Amino acid sequence: MRALRLVLGSSVEAASTVLATFLGGLAIGSFLGARLSLTGSSLRRYAIAELVVAVSALVVPLWMVAYQSFYPSIYAWCEGSPSALRFVRLMLSLLAMGPPTIAMGTTLPLISREVVKRMERFAWHTGLLYAVNTLGAMTGAFFAGFYLPIWLGMNGSIFLAVAINVLVCIVAWKMSGQGLRDSAKPLREKQSVSDAATSSVKRTSISFPLLLLAGLSGFGSLALEVVYFRMLSYHSEGSVYSFSLMLVFVLAFLALAAVWVARNLDTQDAWRFLAWTQMTAVVVLLFTPLVFRSLPFFAGYEAEDAFGERMIRYAITSAAILGPSMFLIGVVLPCTWKIAAADLANSGRVVGLLTGVNTLAAVLGSLATGFVFLPQLGLGLTTLVVTCIYAGIAVLAMLHGFRGAGRWLGCGACLAVMVCWFLLGGWRIQRLRLEQGQKLISFHDGADATVAVIERVDGHRVLKVNHDYTLGSSAGADREVRQGRLPLVLHPNPRRVAFVGVASGMTVSAALDFPVERVAAVELLPGVADTLPLFSEWNRDVSNDPVVEIVVEDGRNFLAGTDEQFDVIISDLFVPWHAGTGDLYSVENFRTARKRLASGGIFAQCLPGYQLSVEELRSITASMIKVFPNTVLWRNDYDLTYPILCLTGFRDNLRLDSNAIHKHTENFRNTTGTPAKFLADPSSLPLLFVCGPRELEEWCAGAKLNTDDYPLIEFSSPKSLFEHKQKEIQSVHDLLVDIRSHSWPFEQQPAEKPVEELFRIADLVIAAQKAFTQNNFEREFQKVRELAQMAGDSPSVVGYVMFVANRYQKRQMNDRATELLEILAETNEPPVPVLLALAREHNASGNDEEAIELLDQAVQRAPEMFQLRKSMVDLLERTREDDRAEPHLRKLIEIKPNDAFLRIDLAKNLHRQKKTDEARSAIKDFLQSWDGSKQKEVWKYLRTSGLGQYVDRFEDEDLVSNGKEPDNTLPVKTPPESGKSSAEAAQ
Repeated sequence: MRALRLVLGSSVEAASTVLATFLGGLAIGSFLGARLSLTGSSLRRYAIAELVVAVSALVVPLWMVAYQSFYPSIYAWCEGSPSALRFVRLMLSLLAMGPPTIAMGTTLPLISREVVKRMERFAWHTGLLYAVNTLGAMTGAFFAGFYLPIWLGMNGSIFLAVAINVLVCIVAWKMSGQGLRDSAKPLREKQSVSDAATSSVKRTSISFPLLLLAGLSGFGSLALEVVYFRMLSYHSEGSVYSFSLMLVFVLAFLALAAVWVARNLDTQDAWRFLAWTQMTAVVVLLFTPLVFRSLPFFAGYEAEDAFGERMIRYAITSAAILGPSMFLIGVVLPCTWKIAAADLANSGRVVGLLTGVNTLAAVLGSLATGFVFLPQLGLGLTTLVVTCIYAGIAVLAMLHGFRGAGRWLGCGACLAVMVCWFLLGGWRIQRLRLEQGQKLISFHDGADATVAVIERVDGHRVLKVNHDYTLGSSAGADREVRQGRLPLVLHPNPRRVAFVGVASGMTVSAALDFPVERVAAVELLPGVADTLPLFSEWNRDVSNDPVVEIVVEDGRNFLAGTDEQFDVIISDLFVPWHAGTGDLYSVENFRTARKRLASGGIFAQCLPGYQLSVEELRSITASMIKVFPNTVLWRNDYDLTYPILCLTGFRDNLRLDSNAIHKHTENFRNTTGTPAKFLADPSSLPLLFVCGPRELEEWCAGAKLNTDDYPLIEFSSPKSLFEHKQKEIQSVHDLLVDIRSHSWPFEQQPAEKPVEELFRIADLVIAAQKAFTQNNFEREFQKVRELAQMAGDSPSVVGYVMFVANRYQKRQMNDRATELLEILAETNEPPVPVLLALAREHNASGNDEEAIELLDQAVQRAPEMFQLRKSMVDLLERTREDDRAEPHLRKLIEIKPNDAFLRIDLAKNLHRQKKTDEARSAIKDFLQSWDGSKQKEVWKYLRTSGLGQYVDRFEDEDLVSNGKEPDNTLPVKTPPESGKSSAEAAQ
C-alpha cells in the first residue's frame, strides 16, 4: 500500500484500487489453492507458493521504477479522461500485485489440507491455523506500521518480508520431504484404484446457503472496517500510527474469534452457534453509535498527553468501538468451513472456495461503503445497512439450526430489535459539534473525509476536515494570501503557476494580483474543492476565474504526470503527521517539482513551524537543499503562536529583479483582494528574510534526509505533534533568531532603503517579541518606540507598531498607545490607519476637537474609505455638529446607496437641523431605494428614530401584533395644502 501510493497517489480512489487489487488477488489464489489441494503434495505446493510470493514481491520495486519513467506518457494519453486513467491504474496494479497476491491466496487452502487430521477435530485444526495466521498478520502490521520503515527503510522492510517467505518455503519443503504428514499419498492411492473415486472427490459441492454466508460475511466485515476507520478518524490525529493501531486491533479480535471457534465448534451445532453469535453481533452493532457518542466522556484526550499516553487512550477507543463486533463477526467464516467440510480430502478445497467467495465479497463491501453508502447515507445509516447484513446471517442460521417456534421467535426478535432501534433514532451520529453561536454552512461526508464549513459569530468561516482539523479560516486570510504572494513576488514575471493544495482557495487567490495566464490549483480532497464558492468573499471566487483550473488529484501525482512547465510552484501548508503527507517533503518529490519548473523558476515549500520540531525542519530543509542548492528561508510574519516558514528553491541562480518587485507591490495597493500586510512595499521583503543558502547548508548539515525509502517525517511528526499542541514552540522562534543572517544573498536590493537599516528594523521586532514573551513590557515598549521612529512610510512597520498600540489600549495602557501613535503621525504624510487610531484614542480621552481634526486629515487622504467617514459622522453627531456631519452622510450614501440605515440617519440629521422638507424627501428616497431586506431591524430603527411626524404609521407594530411580514411601502405624511384644514388635507 505504501509503495504503490508513491506512484498511484494518496487519494482514496488510488488506495481503493490498491486494496481491491490486493484482495482480488487473494480471492483468485484461494480458488486456485482449492483446486491444487485436491492432488499432489499440499505441503510441497505450499512451499512453492511461498517462494513465488518472495520472488514476485522482489519484482514490484523494479516495476515501480519502470512505471515512474513512463507514467508521464500514460498521464498525457489519459488527459481529460479520468475513467481511462482509473482503468490504466487498475490494470497496472493487477500487473504489479497479481503474482504475489495470487500466490498468497493459495497458501491457506494448501496448508489447511495439510493440518486437518481428523474430521471430528476439523474446527480445532482450521480455527487454530486461522488464529495463528491472523496473529502473525497482526504482528506484521504492528512492526510495519510502527518501526520497520524507520529501522530498515521501505526497501529493507520488503527484503525482510521476502526473506521470511523464503525461510517458510525452505522449512515447508523440508517438512514435506520428511513425511511429517504425507497427505498426498491417500489421494494417490485413491487415484490408482479408481479414477472415478478421484472424480467423485472433485465433484463434492458446497451448498448455496454456505456460499451466501461466506459472501455476506466478507462484504459486511470490510464494510464495517471502513465504517469503523471513519468513526475512529474523528478521535485520532490521522497519523500512520493510528491507522496501524486500528488494523492491529481488527486482526487481534479476528484471531481471538478464531481461537473461540477452535475451542467450541467441534462439540456444538455449528448452525446454532452461528445463530446466537450473530444475534449478539446485531445487538452489539446497534449499540456502536451509542458507544461512539459516549467515547469523549471516558476516553477523551488531554492536551498534555505525551505520545505514549495518546496511543494508550487511542487503543482504548479502538478496542471499545471495534473489538466486540469484530470478535463476533469473525466467527462466520470458520463456521462455514466447519459446516461445509465433509471429508479430509475436501478440507483444503472447502477452505479455499469459501475463503475466495468471502474475499471477493470483501472487495465489493469496501468499495460500496467508501463510494456509495458513506457519501449517501452517512455513518449512522451505513452502520444500519451493515447490521442488516449480519441480521440476515443470523436469520439464515436460525432457519437451519432450529425447528418449530424457536426459529420464528429468533427471527422475530432480530427484526423487532432492528425496528425499535431505528424508530428510537439509535442510528443517529452527531455530525459535528458546534460551539454556541456557530452556524453549519455545509457538511459533506465523502469517501475520503468529512468536510464542513462553519460560520463563526463574527461572520468568519472555517473549513474543517474530519470534524477536528481546521484546514483554513477566513479570519487568517492575510496570512494565507501572503503564503502565495511571497514566492510570486520573487519571480520577475510569473505567467504559469501551480499550487499544490487549495483548501479555502485564499492562497491560490494571491496569483490574481500578478499577470498570470494559467493557474493549476491541485487539491486532493474533492469535498474540499467543492467548498471554494463558500469562501468566494475571501478567495476572490477563484473557482470561477477563467485563468484558474481546479484539479482534483494527488499533488505529487499531478507533478509526476504532467508535462507542463511552471514559473512558480507553491506547495501549501500540509498536516505533516497525516498518513501520506510526508511524501510531499521527500527528496524524490522535490526532484519531480524541479523537473516541472521553467527556466528561472521558483519552487516554494510552506512549512507549519507550529507543527514541526526543529529536527524535522532540519530534515526537510536538508532534503530540499539536496535538490535546490540555491534555497532561501523566509518567514510569513512574526506570529508568536503559529509561525509559518517558507523555503524557496531557485531552479537556477539566485536572482532578484528590484523593478519587478516594485511593480508587484504596487499592484497590491490596488488589489481587490486581501490587503497585503508585510508585502505592501519593497522594503518589507527583507523583514521576512531569515537566511540564504550558505547559512541553511551549515545549519542542516548532518540532518537525515526524508526520502521515499526512509519516510522520517511521516513517522516522527506525530510524536512531536503533542509538544506543539501544548504550544511549546519557543525552540522554533529561537531557531529563527539563531540562523538569521544579516547578509542579503541577492545582488540587487529590493528597496531604496539600505538593507542594513531594514535588518535593524527586523532585529527590533524580534527583540520586542522576545521581551513580550518574557513579560518584560518596559523593554518591549522601548523597542517598539524605536520601531515607530524608524517606521517612516513603511506600511509593514506601521502596521506592527499599531498592532502593539492596540494591545496596549486593550490592557488599559493608553499613555503608551498614544505615544506610539503620535510618533507615527509626525511624518509628513501619516498613514490613514494611524490617523484613525489616534483619533479614536483622543475621542476616548475626551479630546473631540483633536479627534475631528485628525479624522478630517484622514478623510482628505482617503475620501472613499467607508469606515473612516462613518467614524467621522459618529463623532460629529456626538458633538452635535450636524451641519458638518451632513456632507459625510451624503457621501456614505453614495458609497452604499442601498443601505437603509444610512438614509434614515440622513433624515434624522436633517430633522435635527430643522430642514423639514429635506428630511421628508430623505424618507421618500429611503422608501424608493430600500429593497426590503432586514425588515424587522429597519422598521424598529425607523420607529425609534424620532421621525414620526413624517410617516402615517409604523408597519412593525402590525408585525409584532399579528406575526405578518411588514409592507415596505410606508406612506409618507405630506404637509397640508395652502388654505385647507388638516382634516381636509388628510381626506
